[in-house]
Amino acid sequence: FNSAMSACAKVGAWARVLHLLGAMIRREVEYDARTALAAISACEKAGKWENALQFLSAMMQDKVEANRTILSAAISACREGCQWQNALQLFNFMAQGRVQPDTIAFNAAISSCEASGKW
Repeated sequence: FNSAMSACAKVGAWARVLHLLGAMIRREVEYDARTALAAISACEKAGKWENALQFLSAMMQDKVEANRTILSAAISACREGCQWQNALQLFNFMAQGRVQPDTIAFNAAISSCEASGKW
């Protein structure tokens, strides 16, 4: 599932990624950080920031660790949707938690503010 989801994510086929995710859940296949990254990245590329944040929330409830790459992708999804406040909340979550923001996270947060005219 992960390989198919990653391939779909690269081309922004977010609906297909979510369909595959649904198939995993129905078959009770556990998902991991790679699955989460594919789903959030696909939503980001399609401008579906709401779906990205919903999946991020669900994966954290399912105890899948939100790593730096996943959180940066979620911040980037917020950028695509001009959701600077959500982007900064995620960035603050990173900075206050165990996940140290890196250059990608800083740039994604700054770009979110810029895309929203909040620079």
